[in-house]
Amino acid sequence: MCKVIICPSCGHEREATKHHVFPKRWWRFWTGKQKRMKVHVCWECHKDIEDEISKREKPMRGPLPQEQYIEIAESFVGNVFTARAA
Repeated sequence: MCKVIICPSCGHEREATKHHVFPKRWWRFWTGKQKRMKVHVCWECHKDIEDEISKREKPMRGPLPQEQYIEIAESFVGNVFTARAA
């Protein structure tokens, strides 16, 4: 059973999913701490965050500077993400 949360992005009570602040597809570039940084959001907001990341990565054809991933996460949920073990 999925955990139900109040989504920090949209404010709705919904099933939660973990969004990794630093996308798994680029993990070869990140440290252990960066790999553990995640936010818990609803599926709808998770999709919106991923869409924003994809939009910004497309012209780069690779990973963004790490500050931009943090900026994107904070633009959706504020400064509420924590570095935790998976």
